Amino acid sequence: MIKFNPQDYKQLAALFKQYNNHDFNSNICSWIMWDHVYELYMEMHENYTLLLIHMHDTWEWLTPLCDERYRHEAMDAMQRYSNEHHFPFVLCEVLDDFKRWCQQAHYPFVYQRERERDDYVYDIAQHRDLSGKKMQKRRNHYNAFIKENGSDYSFEPLAPSQFDELYVFLDTWKNNHSHIQDIENELIGIRRMLANFDQLPLLGGILRIHGQIEGFILASPIDDELIQIHVEKVNHEYRGLSVAILKCFLESLPAAYTKMDREDDLGLPELRKAKLDMHPIYRIKRFRILPGKAEIVPANDNLLPQIKNLWLNSFPDENPLTTAFYFDKLYDPKQTQCLLHDDQLVCMLHLRDMELMMDGKVTAAKLILGIATDPEYQECGYMRQLLTHVLDKNTQIPLLIQAYDWELYKPFGFETSYKRRKTILRKAAYEGLEKHCDCCEDAAALLSLYNEYVQDKNGYRIRDLSYYQDYLIPYAKCSGRILIHRSQDEIDGYLVYDENEDQLIVNELICRSQKTANAMMCCICDSDKEIIVYHVDDEIVGDTIEEPSMMSLHLPIHENNFISESL
Repeated sequence: MIKFNPQDYKQLAALFKQYNNHDFNSNICSWIMWDHVYELYMEMHENYTLLLIHMHDTWEWLTPLCDERYRHEAMDAMQRYSNEHHFPFVLCEVLDDFKRWCQQAHYPFVYQRERERDDYVYDIAQHRDLSGKKMQKRRNHYNAFIKENGSDYSFEPLAPSQFDELYVFLDTWKNNHSHIQDIENELIGIRRMLANFDQLPLLGGILRIHGQIEGFILASPIDDELIQIHVEKVNHEYRGLSVAILKCFLESLPAAYTKMDREDDLGLPELRKAKLDMHPIYRIKRFRILPGKAEIVPANDNLLPQIKNLWLNSFPDENPLTTAFYFDKLYDPKQTQCLLHDDQLVCMLHLRDMELMMDGKVTAAKLILGIATDPEYQECGYMRQLLTHVLDKNTQIPLLIQAYDWELYKPFGFETSYKRRKTILRKAAYEGLEKHCDCCEDAAALLSLYNEYVQDKNGYRIRDLSYYQDYLIPYAKCSGRILIHRSQDEIDGYLVYDENEDQLIVNELICRSQKTANAMMCCICDSDKEIIVYHVDDEIVGDTIEEPSMMSLHLPIHENNFISESL
């Protein structure tokens, strides 16, 4: 291995051009800028070139530079080198294409997401012209800048004659910011690049206000269409200056450049928000590859803390009370499948047995729920692996599933078998109606009304007294209530709702008549929160859409299928 020497960059630049991955790691300017922070070593062979980075006392590989036919040879060499030099074999900042190749090659690897290292890629025309609804906020900032400084600013393409003045501006900028060490490293990198300005394919410019440099932008091409923005520094006392300098710079570029890469967000929430607010057209996803093997096992007591933590952190509608209820009353480790890496929970799914009334017959089925993946392992194919494992073991029994993203499950054969309506309640429509609602814990009365309601339905869950006594009534107390409506001292309707900070959500509405449904809406419309009602038959006044409520596998689909289940 030979340490990369920025003075001898042309050889590596030629390799990057030949094996361009169209990201900032394929840009020689990036390595010249950051070589003092990320030490890069390289080893050239006839069929491939190996790249190894050293940072914070760790050694990690980058994707080898070679044709696909030589990837196996390069990977063998990398693993052999790691073993001989006694450091773990790890690949970092791997792009999706190479990750999929490794998976298809069945290497004994584990894959992790490096979301903080994703490149954000933007449409140049959109940010140059500031056109369209998405650019409204940036357009407002730009117009404010022009109004304030229209005759007092100028943009100049970057030139060596500006460098002394530019360094003074950068020192002033540094002194007005915290994280001095990180800024010092960046300024060293800027000086390294500008020291090679005549030899590197650098682009950029400065923006003056009243003759003083108040903004600086530095970029370079990654390929014939994509440029990388390395640096953008402005005096934030001028509103809209960052928008203005980027617009001026993009206007100066040849028309062939259509996209710009603004690098990663380093996992910093504020930086991530800023990059997302600029509306990227896509992100270049990055992954990490480690030696190891993922295994699927049933849940056990040792995994329970990890399972609870993943459950609570994965589902926005859960809270500590509902989570505690689920694991105290409903959780079954024998029905919970986990995928692990080195005893760490990667992903999980839970199953619950239920009986459905389908075409007049009692039908055993399973509800799949609690599907969750640790964010560090998302988009690596592990949930697909786990779900395939469960489906292969349940080929005869009907399976039901609820999802936040229904499209994910269609490739597995799941179809929309149940639908419901979602209505944002128009409260004014129910003003003035009489209110006759009470809280209720009469399990027998609720069960009786449910059984009456489903008589003309198909595919519904068969409930018993314990369903209400042991599940629905105590569960509703965790975050909401059950309200009933009476007519002539007889319960003729009930609804189950829960609440969060902003919304009241009716998850189940069982009524004998439309009149009862109206009365029950009147009972909740005093809430100052937005009210969302999920319903099937009743007409609820408000903005309504139809949506799936459940998908299924191995289950007949009928127009009158009805189900109202979540746990």
